[in-house]
Amino acid sequence: MLKPKRMMVVSKEIKSTMSNADVEQASISSELSQRKRLSGASSSVEERGLLGEDDKINKSIPHRSLFHLIAINSFAFTYGICISTFGLIILPLESEALWPNAQEALLLSIFLAICGLSQLSGPLAGYASDLCTGSWGRRRPYLLGGALVTIPSLLVLHYASQTRNFGLYLSFFFCAMLGLNVMYTSYSGALTDLVHDDQRGLANGMMGAFSVLGASFGFGCFSSFLTLNEAYFFYCICIAVAVVISLFAYTEEPFVPSGEMLETAWSWSEIAKCYWIDRIEHYDFYLVFVSRTLYYMGISAQTFMMFYFRDLIVDSDDPQADVSYLALIGQLSGAIVCIPMGILSNKLGRKPLIYLSSFVIVGAYTGFSITRHRDWAWVVGAIYGIGNGAYLSVDYALACDVLPDKNQAARYLGIWSVGSFIGTLFGPLLIGPALVIFGTPSTQPVSDKVTYEPLGYIVMIVIGSICITLGAIVVSFVRG
Repeated sequence: MLKPKRMMVVSKEIKSTMSNADVEQASISSELSQRKRLSGASSSVEERGLLGEDDKINKSIPHRSLFHLIAINSFAFTYGICISTFGLIILPLESEALWPNAQEALLLSIFLAICGLSQLSGPLAGYASDLCTGSWGRRRPYLLGGALVTIPSLLVLHYASQTRNFGLYLSFFFCAMLGLNVMYTSYSGALTDLVHDDQRGLANGMMGAFSVLGASFGFGCFSSFLTLNEAYFFYCICIAVAVVISLFAYTEEPFVPSGEMLETAWSWSEIAKCYWIDRIEHYDFYLVFVSRTLYYMGISAQTFMMFYFRDLIVDSDDPQADVSYLALIGQLSGAIVCIPMGILSNKLGRKPLIYLSSFVIVGAYTGFSITRHRDWAWVVGAIYGIGNGAYLSVDYALACDVLPDKNQAARYLGIWSVGSFIGTLFGPLLIGPALVIFGTPSTQPVSDKVTYEPLGYIVMIVIGSICITLGAIVVSFVRG
């Protein structure tokens, strides 16, 4: 018979062994989750084998080389070119050409609303991508499919622009934005699948840097040689190059869904979940979604900057060129801070950089409201770029930190991207009419070209600043 003291020692040893087993089991489960994120493959047989053989465990997603991270993020460069120049240059010019002698601010708001509406494809495309079982993996098929929609649509847009076909332009503008958003959803899912958590800040910094560098490159091209007629072919070439690089960079394996996923796949309840966030169960993710929506509502004021230069900047002889230079300055200043801020966010956390970026952007908006000279507007644009770059450096990383299920990253990031849709939709729908209501002179003859008074732009900036500030307040409640 064991003596009491000996029984206590044996009991402690048993508890210690059980505790160690629990730790090992938790470690194995964590490593299985990481392996699923890397390859997308998961089967009950494989899991049982891994649980029984420690030497077969893939401990984590491998750390990627700098060159591989650059290749994975190559689509961000092209996305930055397309989205930024389309919003600030192409759409204002097309608004004036397709609807002459009218309130082009209202037509521009319609264009931006269509752009936002196309982003509703993100969650559903992400869900389909998460379930894709093809030999190419989960992300590459949808990246290529999106390109096969976007490129022909851009060619039709060129034709519609030349023939001044308003209805055709609106229809294929929606198709082009739809395909582009499917591509972006595939890219964001791949970035989550392929990048180790330790490299998340660096990868997000590169994502933001490439986006603003792409925008800078696009604005530089427009300010030097690119014309409206040539722009659509330019976009096609950029998209084709990015897709080829990405197809090689996305080192995926075929996905084997679990029995539970197969049972519920494409059920109406699962499809409905693509457009719903449980405010209680996924509290942090919900707050990040709301904050992103408010941010995009706030920055949508930038879309009307060509009109701002035309009407308020007294020494602006060529508003199109001046806006291109403004955007180029802002994007370059943002690119400088993106990667350092992304790395810094791994140490300080994501939220402090959201606060900083919001403060800087609101300050820049205040500067825009009082300056009337081109050089000072460019200085303010550089400050705005720093704030925007700081935000972009942590935006995606913050969403990844609070994902409800990282094995369904594309679907949830698709839902997250809907925040930019809502912001892109409601921001211009607030700002465009406000600019018309408060900025239209009461004595302006109908035959003259439409211009807006300073009060309209002040109201525009106030609306944007309020939205940016509210977004920072909302993100302060994120607990993760």
